[in-house]
Order: sequence, then structure tokens, then C-alpha cells
Amino acid sequence: MLDRARLGPQATAPALTVSHKGRKLGNPYLVQIRLINRGYRDITSAAFDQNRPFSIELGAPITALLDTVCQPPDRLIPAAVINGTAVDVGPALIRRRSAVTFYLLVDGGVERLEWESPLIHVDVDYAQPQAGSPVGINVYKVLGWAAVIFVVFYLVTDPGGAAQAMISLRDALKQAWSSLATFLSSL
Repeated sequence: MLDRARLGPQATAPALTVSHKGRKLGNPYLVQIRLINRGYRDITSAAFDQNRPFSIELGAPITALLDTVCQPPDRLIPAAVINGTAVDVGPALIRRRSAVTFYLLVDGGVERLEWESPLIHVDVDYAQPQAGSPVGINVYKVLGWAAVIFVVFYLVTDPGGAAQAMISLRDALKQAWSSLATFLSSL
């Protein structure tokens, strides 16, 4: 919790003690774990094989789960249980395009980050945190909707021009198909 990189090696303060619910912590760390469902589908509780939780192993004793935050905020927060040096999540519904962040108080630095995933037909991967990256924005989806909106606007404001554009597109596709057929027949 002391920023030794900023304060230097003398950041250890012998007079400072940190405790949680009466338990003295020798080397406290605040750890943030973020689970993101970037998919187009919800992960249902039925996707947890044999009702086993998704387990994230930190390799250091977890003292407390301090807070859990879900984005968007209207989504249900999946249950999380501290299990020694691991946090177990679910089985629970994890909505599409959502992120759940767990804030943990850990006694000792995170020695390793491993997970056991009982999720059926769900790929799990580790990603380095990116500052300011929004959850669930798909550039291709935004561009696709922008193209649809433009076409509808064009049809409404200039139906004659839109019809001519469609005829030109049809003629261009016919010409391309004819050129491809000529090329293939010459082989």
C-alpha cells in the first residue's frame, strides 16, 4: 500500500501498522481483479460445469474482499467467496458486455496469477490492464450501424439518387463477375 517506487526504499515506516478486523498485516497490498465478458452472449450459471466456481489463485493470503463493482451498474454482481489464497466466483450469470471488478486486501504481494475455469464453451484469457479502455465498444459494430444509418438517410433524402446508385452498383458487380468468368475460362 506504500508506493515504494515513488517514495524509495526508505518507504518502510516502522511506526506504521496496518490491520484488518484486529489482524495485523505484515505486507498489505490492494489487488484489483477485473472479469470482463466481451462476448455477444451472456455466460449463464448453467455454463459452470458441475456448479464449480471460477477460481482465481493469487498465491498470497487474501485478507478481505473490500468491494465489488459491476459495469454497467445495473447488472447483477456475481457472488464471490474468499478461499485462502484464491477468490471463487459463481456459478452465476455474467451478462454480455459487462465487467465485474473485485477489490481485495492481500497480505503479501501477488506471487502468481492462475485461474481454474469450469466454464463450458467459454474461452478465458489474461489481458494487461489498459487505462481508460471502455468495456464493450466494438468498432466494427459502430461502423456498421453508421453505414446503415447513412444508407437510410440517403434513401429518404434522395430516392432517385439512391436508385441510380443501386443500378450503378449492380452494373459494377455484373462487370466484375463477367471479368472473373472471362479470366477463369481463359485458364
